[in-house]
Amino acid sequence: MLGAHGAGRFVGVDEMTAATVRPRRRVEPLAANVARHGQIPPKSLAIHPALKGAPRD
Repeated sequence: MLGAHGAGRFVGVDEMTAATVRPRRRVEPLAANVARHGQIPPKSLAIHPALKGAPRD
């Protein structure tokens, strides 16, 4: 899609998304897993320093 944008097929990301994305259903998180999704493992923080300021909730 970004290649098509770069080639001038789409003016911007909004036009590109409207032409190519067709959502069918919404997927909700399982309540039992919500807290776990907000956790960033220490190993990931060591690998990706930019995550240190990321929200965890």
